[in-house]
Amino acid sequence: METSSGGIAVHIGGQRYSNADGDMESMRKVLVYDSGTDTWYGQATTADGDFPPGRTSFCAVAASASDGSSHNIFVYAGESPDSTPSAYSDMWILSIPSFRWIRVDVDSPPRKAHACAAVAEKYMVTYGGIPSGWGEEGDGDACDTDNYGLRLFDMSTLTWTTKYGGPVTGGKKNFAVPKPVYDAVGGDEQGSATQTAPTAGFETTALSTLFQRSNPTSSGISTSSPSPSSTDTNNDNSKKSSNIGPIVGGVVGGLAVAIIVLIAILYLLNRYKKKIHGHSAVPPYEADGQHRYTGEMSADQPAKYAHQAYEIPGDQPMAPQELYADGPYQRPHN
Repeated sequence: METSSGGIAVHIGGQRYSNADGDMESMRKVLVYDSGTDTWYGQATTADGDFPPGRTSFCAVAASASDGSSHNIFVYAGESPDSTPSAYSDMWILSIPSFRWIRVDVDSPPRKAHACAAVAEKYMVTYGGIPSGWGEEGDGDACDTDNYGLRLFDMSTLTWTTKYGGPVTGGKKNFAVPKPVYDAVGGDEQGSATQTAPTAGFETTALSTLFQRSNPTSSGISTSSPSPSSTDTNNDNSKKSSNIGPIVGGVVGGLAVAIIVLIAILYLLNRYKKKIHGHSAVPPYEADGQHRYTGEMSADQPAKYAHQAYEIPGDQPMAPQELYADGPYQRPHN
């Protein structure tokens, strides 16, 4: 179970190895661990009639009411080495914060050294385990091979089943508080438990405060957070308004810089193009190994600067002539 300061873990049963005998821990008292303060607390439990006998090698899962008014820990089977080699077959529910034991009236196969897990909020899946024996080699212990060791228990109807309904949708809780539980702690299948503390009270004030501040919501998990006041809202609005000016100024400034950079790029490109065109004039014309430049000749230009023009006679064929690159062109003689 989660609280505003962290989470709560409940330690149930087990075997004490502080002496040679390994005495079993009583189920009449449990340990509560607060992860928020790293503190352990002891708390006595109550029951209508018998308490579950001390045990080890059992399995346990938890399911919470829709409104979080009760959290129910299902304890299934296990063994007690100081009593009998056979595994237990009983099932119990420890409902907190009332810390009340409730026995489940259901026939279950005896198991120890098995595992279980909560699935889709309302199912307990059990796996493996053995029905009897002390766990010593050669004593005839047999592993659970029926249905590959898998079994499914409906924690709402308190029955073993072979049908799995899966999780529900729409934000609804799949687990319904079973009738024996709300008959003992009050309320109904949705929760609304009226017994929210042990009959004899909490053993410490700190533990009582721990459960009071958990105040779980409908999901069973404390998710409360303070609502913003009108003053806080106004402050937030003023902060948002005061930020508008700098934001607009930054955007306008950024656009101005981008435009200046674009103009500079266009100017440089234009200069580069003009430079290229200015150096792309027609190179000197070379025909006889001497550099001469073409151009329009005026009437008063000396003949030495003029090109000689040759006309091929139309009535006289000429044989092809090769132009030599190493000397001036020589007109062929007829």
